[in-house]
Amino acid sequence: MGVNFIMNRDAAIWDYTFGQAGYTTSRLTKKKLMRGQDNDFRAVKCLDLFDGKPHCFDPSMLLSIKRYQRVSRLYGLRDTLWSKDNFCETMSASLRDFYVEREFVFPCWMLPRDYPILMKQVKNEYADRSFILKPTDRGEGSGIVIFDKASELPRWKRSFPDLDEVVVQTYLPNPYLIDGYKWDMRTYVLVTSIHPLRAYMFRDGLVRFAGTPYDPKRKAGALTNVSLNKNKTKSAEDLTWPFPKVYRWLKRKGHDPDQLWDRIEAAVTMMLLSAEPGFVKKFQKLQRGYACANCYQLLGVDVIVDDTVTPRVIEVNGEPSMQLSGQDGSQYDRTKKSMTHDLVQLVYSNDDSSLQLTADLMELELDGVRLGFEGSAAGCRADVYDVCLSQRDVEYLLEMKREEGKMDGARFDTLIDHLKTKFPGDVNEGSFRIHRVATALSKFTSRIRFQNSIDDPEYVE
Repeated sequence: MGVNFIMNRDAAIWDYTFGQAGYTTSRLTKKKLMRGQDNDFRAVKCLDLFDGKPHCFDPSMLLSIKRYQRVSRLYGLRDTLWSKDNFCETMSASLRDFYVEREFVFPCWMLPRDYPILMKQVKNEYADRSFILKPTDRGEGSGIVIFDKASELPRWKRSFPDLDEVVVQTYLPNPYLIDGYKWDMRTYVLVTSIHPLRAYMFRDGLVRFAGTPYDPKRKAGALTNVSLNKNKTKSAEDLTWPFPKVYRWLKRKGHDPDQLWDRIEAAVTMMLLSAEPGFVKKFQKLQRGYACANCYQLLGVDVIVDDTVTPRVIEVNGEPSMQLSGQDGSQYDRTKKSMTHDLVQLVYSNDDSSLQLTADLMELELDGVRLGFEGSAAGCRADVYDVCLSQRDVEYLLEMKREEGKMDGARFDTLIDHLKTKFPGDVNEGSFRIHRVATALSKFTSRIRFQNSIDDPEYVE
């Protein structure tokens, strides 16, 4: 269900993927769903450009769906990360509190509101930088303007006469080039819990090239969006590489691609942690204590790499295109089919993980970690137990263990190291206190055997 142009674009791959997993798919309308018709579903795949309300369901429905039902929308994503203006707001707030995150994102401003602040910072920090300006109401690279000099900023309105608001970011002056072309990476990230955070980055993704060789004096070489560039005599297959190909390319050039992948995971994790407070506020407005346990969402996270092989997150797309090229055997189509297959296996597994979790918790206790359970007859005093697990914590860990067994081509990154980076003091005293479980249980969660690139023949010359 969703908006017609997204369904026409993407429904084919989801029909195919769910069909391969043994599910029957059917088109559903919001009106039927909200009236209680066809409500015995296993999954709602919402295909629209919002949090689901316009074309799929009202947020109130999330409070009444059954525990086994899953909905492909994270309530609040549109207001935190999935729009250029809200992404800018979320990351700017985080940058003010956590300077370390400047390594992973670009500073940004909203015009006209932040114009005085922008000009002050330009004078102090960015006088020699170029800037990229993006309309807040468009996608697929449409309407982007690049200012080569800061002196052009006062005339921004001339480039956007019909818009009330635009996002400004510093423009990367030193992109890493492949054969003279600028490129970025569309990484696919599956978020299955936002509070506490649980996310997976898929091993497979797409490297997207600009349509012309890079020339800092020519704006055409600056944009890498496939929707823009495939009209320039090149197909989607010509404009993209799968991750294994760029991995091998970087290795031949003497770089450590595994380190780059680790940095990308760190950047994505930091970004999601930064958004968590915004999600929690949205959840509390819907219902006190709500955590969107039935929700998941696939994100297209765009990352660009500079000539020091440092990645930065550009933006987040909450409905990344799953349109296929139609070319038989293309890497472009194979990457998307592989990723959607892994997603369905991971999200919709019915495996029982209780025995495995029990064994892991017992092992943790044998290692000296004192575990208590809230609501138990013995109670859970802080001076007796190292960690007190609530019923919700246990449910979270059960889901984590179930998903762990179905990761296939996805990688799960434990949060302990990122929490220590974000909160240099005691992690449990940080803003994200709910992550105490992942922190305390990091010893067994870190034992997950990833399907890393070094084990995959596609990544080897």
